[in-house]
Amino acid sequence: MPIKGKLVNNGIAAKTEIRNSQSAIRNSLSSWWRAILGTLLVLAGLATALLTLFARRIGEPQLASTGAIASLVFIVLIVLLVVPPLSRAAFAEISDSGFPV
Repeated sequence: MPIKGKLVNNGIAAKTEIRNSQSAIRNSLSSWWRAILGTLLVLAGLATALLTLFARRIGEPQLASTGAIASLVFIVLIVLLVVPPLSRAAFAEISDSGFPV
């Protein structure tokens, strides 16, 4: 019977090691995923702003208004998804540097 207990304990330890390595991989991917998503949101917002300017220059009011609405949507997404992590990171950096906040 002690052999089975030892095998079970080894199996649990092996599963724990696998879970820890998978969570480490998942954490690094999630940090990259957030950076990629933030970059894509900012680039898409810039693209819609440029589309709006271009549509206004060529005299297409319908396209300009659609581009302006899309730009506003991207601004809201950027404010909701990109700004909070950046402000948290900046606050953590300032508090680690020793400046009084």
